Amino acid sequence: MCKIFFTGDLHFGHANVIAFDNRPFKTVEEMDAELIRRWNNKVGKGDLTYVLGDMIWKARNDDASELIKSLNGQIILIKGNHDRFLHNAKAKAALAGIKDYDDICVSLEDGTKKRVILSHYFTPMYNGHRYQAIHLHAHSHFTDEADFEVDFAKRLNSIGCRNEIYNVGCMYWNYEPVTLDEIIENGRTIRPTYGERSTEYMAQFPWEKNQTVNPENEISWNVFYHNCNSRSIEIFNVFEHGSFREYVKKAAKKYQNKEDFAKQLRSEVMYYFWSKCEWEVLVTPWISPRESEKKKIDVCWQIMNNWDVFVDYTWANRKKL
Repeated sequence: MCKIFFTGDLHFGHANVIAFDNRPFKTVEEMDAELIRRWNNKVGKGDLTYVLGDMIWKARNDDASELIKSLNGQIILIKGNHDRFLHNAKAKAALAGIKDYDDICVSLEDGTKKRVILSHYFTPMYNGHRYQAIHLHAHSHFTDEADFEVDFAKRLNSIGCRNEIYNVGCMYWNYEPVTLDEIIENGRTIRPTYGERSTEYMAQFPWEKNQTVNPENEISWNVFYHNCNSRSIEIFNVFEHGSFREYVKKAAKKYQNKEDFAKQLRSEVMYYFWSKCEWEVLVTPWISPRESEKKKIDVCWQIMNNWDVFVDYTWANRKKL
């Protein structure tokens, strides 16, 4: 009998995601090989797996199609924002289906049928949420955004707006596909590896500026970002991001040398500022701009572009944190 599995955010071929998720792999080659091994150890050749976006980050030539063929069973991809391999016709042909969204019925092991809404993105008011439907999504990894999703779903339930939502990103499920029975048995999505949230996180949204900084004891590193509320490009001090500052401060207390501190600092920069639309701006030439000349940069890129200086500055001013 065909089993149905779910997973997401695999990011095959993506070296940076190892640090971003704190994945237990040393190289992208090791990660790809282990993801394939765990998939095939769980999924049979007659099974069906829904990948909820961000399956393959980067692949050369026909590598993507060969990678897909190396995975057991049929695969239906719910498109994510990082599925760059879909321009390859052979890779697309290797998939059983490609969709933006899906609304399916899944039978549990006891015969109970469940309506399941599939999307790459968290969708709190998903179709059927009032009528026992389940929503599966990915996208948010181990980020503050994932925390908000859990809190928001819990808040909606507390005021009578029923929902049952699970994050099926592979990092939550031992980097292997899982059945709906496994998902329900495990319970509501939690954030398993990053510990308790800081006091500042609980007091404000992470992207709100911290107004309690003492001006004469200031530490600042300014970047450009797009303020969606005012619809303008503004300058933002990254150390006014409450949670980022708190975790950098903890790292400065924990590590006694700059090299170890720099590794943790890099992890925090990627965790809070990498590849998130609220921290991205488009740079375009002033004279005769062309669409192809536009460049998207985020806050992480701005910091990494001056990484050595940023590390030296933060280390030298760590007591101001």
